[in-house]
Amino acid sequence: VTLTVEPGTEIELAEDITVTVSGSFRTNRTAVRPVMVTRSDGAAADRRWESLRYNGTDRSSLRLNHTTLRGGTTGLTVASSDGRIEVVDSTVRDFTTAGLAV
Repeated sequence: VTLTVEPGTEIELAEDITVTVSGSFRTNRTAVRPVMVTRSDGAAADRRWESLRYNGTDRSSLRLNHTTLRGGTTGLTVASSDGRIEVVDSTVRDFTTAGLAV
């Protein structure tokens, strides 16, 4: 199963939410219309989503291209060395623990 996020999409996550990727996840991006993953609109600065967590298999992939991860606890958590992970022309900022945890 592959989830493809279209250009210009903004994903707003509620407090303590982790998005777990066990299949494939890709952002279908452009420099002009980047994808944003951020906390819910209007949430207080201390109300943070948890992480985008990659639990892939040898057939899985995670591709973030022209994507901004912002306002969580840990931006991207890599829990599996299987499959393929690519982060290209992307920004990870404003995390309380880490932007990337491997």
